[in-house]
Amino acid sequence: MTRLTPLENILTTIRMEEPERVPVATLEQEHAVRLLGIRYSDYATDPAVLAKTQLFVIGKYSLDFAWIHSDDWIEYEAMGNKIKFFDDAVPTCEEYVVKMAEDADKLQIPDPSQDGRMPFFLKAIEMLAKEIGDRIMICGRVAAPFTGMLLLRGLEAGLKELYVNKPLVDTLLEKAYQVAKIFAEAQIEAGAHALWVGDCMATTRVISPRFQDTYVYPYQKRLLSDIRKAGGLSFLFTDEKKIDRLVKEAEGNPDVLAIGTDITISDAKQQLGDKVCLFGNVDPVHVLLESPKTFITETVKSCIQHAAPGGGFILATGECTCRNMSEANMYAMIEAATEYGKYEP
Repeated sequence: MTRLTPLENILTTIRMEEPERVPVATLEQEHAVRLLGIRYSDYATDPAVLAKTQLFVIGKYSLDFAWIHSDDWIEYEAMGNKIKFFDDAVPTCEEYVVKMAEDADKLQIPDPSQDGRMPFFLKAIEMLAKEIGDRIMICGRVAAPFTGMLLLRGLEAGLKELYVNKPLVDTLLEKAYQVAKIFAEAQIEAGAHALWVGDCMATTRVISPRFQDTYVYPYQKRLLSDIRKAGGLSFLFTDEKKIDRLVKEAEGNPDVLAIGTDITISDAKQQLGDKVCLFGNVDPVHVLLESPKTFITETVKSCIQHAAPGGGFILATGECTCRNMSEANMYAMIEAATEYGKYEP
């Protein structure tokens, strides 16, 4: 008989102990929005809609993890980016606040209680905490400083600045760090147990290891430490494709390291399985969107067999699930996790 709540089970896992079963999480906001037939613009602006959507998908699929994520722009819209909303897609940025180097010094750190959409996000967390805070893990989100720097300057322009304007990069990194810190602390105060720290622009898919060493890892480490000091847990995700760089990320001491689809979960377990809790990494496209149930079952079984022994493993998707993924395929993942994810008492 199960003794632990889903939250207790996942906290046991993060402590690198064997839980009663492998926890299950999915990064499913677009899929959930489609299932409910709501407008994404409402999901990204109305706290009641966001909370309702998460409660629905948690109940439907028996998830252990509420992923409170609407888009990457919330804190940067509050700093001056102009954002465009859509009924059937995530928001995009129409105009970056930092157009010239001089704009960086004018940036003001926003107040999460009143600026932009930051209050909407905090209210959604508060609503969920009231409903499920003692049963299900609530995970908010922030952009890590390096990614935040590019979200303020723009991807192409920001990457060029790495080569030609180190003072500007340093200024933007510090601003992005400050807003990530205060927004993370506000979410923890609102009821989030953890923060998803997204840094996908910091991967070797985008920048060289020398820039990672200079501009990425020191800021990741500072932010992860701040989250811990505020009483929260951290889930770090960069979608890194090189195992040696993933090992380097782990040195920043995240509570959970999320693994993308280009690194096998067996390699990650071999390199890091006794150091940090792993999160991943069922492929949301080639497996969950495109494959039959039998292949999904075998993939989940393989992930569990390679990564679950000894604890410290959360079964999850290696990136966001696709909007048009079938319900049957999501159920296949959950059912396989239920069948193969039990630990011996």
